[in-house]
Order: sequence, then C-alpha cells, then structure tokens
Amino acid sequence: MSKKTVVEEVVVEEQTAASIPSITKESVKERLELIQKIVEDEHPVIAMVKAHTEQDLLLLDVLTGIVNGAEDPKDLASAALEVFKLEFTRSYS
Repeated sequence: MSKKTVVEEVVVEEQTAASIPSITKESVKERLELIQKIVEDEHPVIAMVKAHTEQDLLLLDVLTGIVNGAEDPKDLASAALEVFKLEFTRSYS
C-alpha cells in the first residue's frame, strides 16, 4: 500500500468560476481561527500535520479566489499571510 501526498488526496473537480464559492476576508479569518484551534487542542504531532495541511489549503483557496476575481485581492492576500504568525511546527519534505 503506497502513501498518498496531501495533494494526491485532494480531488479537484472541474468547476466554472461562477460555481466556486468566493473567499472573503471573513472566511479567511474563520480558517485562521480553525488552524489556531487545531494547534491549541490537538497533540503537537497531530497538530503539526493538521495545521500545516489547513495552512496549505487556505493559501491555495486564497490564490484560487484571487485568480477567479475575488474582491480586494490585496486585503485577501494580506489576511491569508497572517497564517505565518501562528506558532506551530511546520514540516517540509
């Protein structure tokens, strides 16, 4: 049995830009709060994996939203970059 990477596990369906929910500063804030909750509530080893995965998905969603014409792209990107102020161990292979 081979292990899959996070990217391989994410199934991306083709969607039109109109069907993709737009990301907002408020939804970014909620995702940051979720990541912080993971860091606070989970065992450090589990938190490292979950929080880092959520960070990557957040940044992917923000970039996708900007490409698809999200409102206030600079503010959206700035809000997403706040994820790097959260303190948790990030693992890079």
